[in-house]
Amino acid sequence: GIKIYYKDGEVMAEAQQEMNNWQVGWDNPQTGRWYYLEVTWHPDKGLRMLIDLEEVAHASDNAVRDPTEGNTNVYVGRANTDMRRENYVAAMVDELEMCYGDRERLVKFGFIPRGRPTFYNIDMDAKSGSKLAHSSLDISLFNNPSIVSGKIAGALSLDGMNQYASLGDQRATCLGNLDRCRHGLLLATWVRPGQLQ
Repeated sequence: GIKIYYKDGEVMAEAQQEMNNWQVGWDNPQTGRWYYLEVTWHPDKGLRMLIDLEEVAHASDNAVRDPTEGNTNVYVGRANTDMRRENYVAAMVDELEMCYGDRERLVKFGFIPRGRPTFYNIDMDAKSGSKLAHSSLDISLFNNPSIVSGKIAGALSLDGMNQYASLGDQRATCLGNLDRCRHGLLLATWVRPGQLQ
């Protein structure tokens, strides 16, 4: 799957497909500022990261890596691991979009929310109890993150103290299993970092 995290002064993204691993990083994040973050992966073209529509990192070659760490769950605000060495994120996240297709293909076809490929938009505008409102995804919230004023309407605010959202086990979808991403994957969201550790 795809991981996006902060480590040693960089926003990092990784894509893992079986034994193949691509990794990119960007070292200019500032707290309190909104960024439009896009991470796009394609099995033949590799992994790219864009900030505010500008490419900041690209890895076309992959490394061989044992996929023993992590699972097929999809989280926002925490790592896809047992959380022994990782930190929770302190940031605001708004308008998370996930699409089964790489960015280049989606731009070429006019950013396709017309039936193909699969497209999810999680607007982060409302929650009910411990669930983030969405018409087709079951998104659980942990440790009571709040909905605050965001870049576009509401945003999910995570305090870095064990708060996160879970889309659950996605092994049957492209989101949790890149082997199912024949045409690649795009994750795009507005993010406003809180504290960077």
